[in-house]
Amino acid sequence: MFLFVMRGNWCSMDDGYLRVDHRLRMHGGGSSSSRGIIMCLHNGMVPMALSLVQELRTLGNTDAIHMYHCGADEMTPLSRTTVLAVDPSVQFIDVCTDMVGSGKLREDQVPSFRSYWLKPLALIHTSLDHVMLMDTDVMVFHDPALLWDVQGYKDTGTLFFRDREILIQMFLTDIIEFPDHSKK
Repeated sequence: MFLFVMRGNWCSMDDGYLRVDHRLRMHGGGSSSSRGIIMCLHNGMVPMALSLVQELRTLGNTDAIHMYHCGADEMTPLSRTTVLAVDPSVQFIDVCTDMVGSGKLREDQVPSFRSYWLKPLALIHTSLDHVMLMDTDVMVFHDPALLWDVQGYKDTGTLFFRDREILIQMFLTDIIEFPDHSKK
């Protein structure tokens, strides 16, 4: 699970270097058009993304949701149709195709962004002023829009949450000893 909240715009990679645009702006809580949730995914992650979208909307979240992917084969028409049946306002962005088309990424670099590196590419590409970057396996218990009003976010423009760590072998392959209370 990963959740990152950011305020501000990232500048382009015109000279090959990434820099944060220092025009960080305060929007007094932000408007629904200048803030949103970014998820980076591929076809195999659509079921989890659908669940998260349903949770967000059920909890009352009205922020824009942008689903980023890298290449047409990572998000099939069936996947798009399935997501849009749940929430027609979701936007899909093929960031790799956009960046290759604009000359900011070479075709031979595309495979490098088909994993965790898609997240920084999405943050560079987005037009949103306020971004909540979520993994599709995030578990939300309240509307995350509350985070836009957290003082730490207002002061610094960022919030970070530690990713949960699960050692799957520890829970699924270990023999668990239960105390025998019947012998007392």
